[in-house]
This record gives sequence, C-alpha cells and structure tokens, in this order.
Amino acid sequence: MISSEHVELVAAEVDGMVVASGYARIEESKLFYKHPHYAYLGFIDIRPAYRGIGTNKKIIEALQTWSHFKNKNQLRLEVYFDNLPAINAYKKIGFSSIMIQMRIGL
Repeated sequence: MISSEHVELVAAEVDGMVVASGYARIEESKLFYKHPHYAYLGFIDIRPAYRGIGTNKKIIEALQTWSHFKNKNQLRLEVYFDNLPAINAYKKIGFSSIMIQMRIGL
C-alpha cells in the first residue's frame, strides 16, 4: 500500500511516537452510485489520549486533500454501529450514514 499511487497513508506523530493514522484508497463505485470512483478511508486509529482534540479531523483533512488532488469528490468509510464515539466524530466532520450492513450467523 505504501508505494501504490491509489493509496495514501498518513500518520500523526508526537515526540517520535505515532498517535494517529489512516489511509485513503481509490475504489470503484457500484453502478447505482452517483460517482464512478471514491476514496475509501480505512484504518483510522487515534490513541485514546489524542481523541477529542481534533486529531481525527486532521487525519481526515490530509486524506481529503489527497483525494481531491486525485480528482475524487467523495469519501466513504465504515464504522461499527456501536462505536458511538467514532460515529459522532465522523458526523461532526460532516459524514452521514448511507447504508446499514446486516448479517446473521449460521
């Protein structure tokens, strides 16, 4: 992923320690979506001590800038339905839900 032209990996560091990270990967949309391609955000991870102070926003802003440079005008991500702090952080930035994925064990 590090050397791919279709992936951007970013990290935030404090005193030589990585405190947050995330990546954006160009994906092809399903036919029924408005945009043919989008940037999928993944592995967004913020150390607990650095949550709530804008670290998540900075990671996403960096990935958004790269995605815009790649001529993509939509970001998507996945988050577990019960991860309310993350959901609230993404909503605060401007993300909204578009679909609920469901499953059943067999």
